[in-house]
Amino acid sequence: MISNCCRSSRRLVHTARHALTDDAMRARTLARSLCVTSAASFVFDGYSQLLIEHPLTTNIATAGALAAAGDAVAQRNNAVYDAKRGLSFVAFDAAYRGGFQTPLLPWIIDHCHGDVLGQVLSFDTNILAAAECTLFNQLTVIPIVYYPLFFGITGYVQNLDSEASLQRAKTQFTTLCVRNWKFWVPANFLQFCLLPSEWQVPYTCAMGFIWNVILSASAGDARVEAAAAPSSKAR
Repeated sequence: MISNCCRSSRRLVHTARHALTDDAMRARTLARSLCVTSAASFVFDGYSQLLIEHPLTTNIATAGALAAAGDAVAQRNNAVYDAKRGLSFVAFDAAYRGGFQTPLLPWIIDHCHGDVLGQVLSFDTNILAAAECTLFNQLTVIPIVYYPLFFGITGYVQNLDSEASLQRAKTQFTTLCVRNWKFWVPANFLQFCLLPSEWQVPYTCAMGFIWNVILSASAGDARVEAAAAPSSKAR
């Protein structure tokens, strides 16, 4: 009888210890989650404030950092990391995506209200405005500004002369434009539909991380392409 009571007591103590241990583990996990959430909230709030107070500087820094990361991913299988190639992508994205787009995207939003598409299509005004912004950006800005800057800056940083950079552009322009539209038309449409103005550029920088992996893998090493071009061989 006494033996049974002792065994029951030991079981109760053992169960209580396990319950305390489980409760402590749950409390510790909850505390860690709260700390991570609090830290993430602090970083997000701080970044949001920087976007409002210093949009140009913040966007340039964001674009450059994500461009470096995107090209590093594209170069992950290389035996040696090509720092000059990475620098070319950082220079281009900082100049275009961070610098040029900071005033460009608000200008597009201010001037594309869906009025033109509204004459031929009957949709919600916000959808038409987003579509008009997307089409203007992709059919005008990208071929006229984006790719000339891309081939010019990346070629210059990678030591190509103007003739070799032009040859590189002629060879790849059409293919890259089509690939660009497949990726960026839906991405831009969602951007113009859903995001407030201060988050437009950071969004394109985040999406640009993915795009830079594609672009860098497709047209990253200007010197390799130039070496295969007839104009470069003659030199």
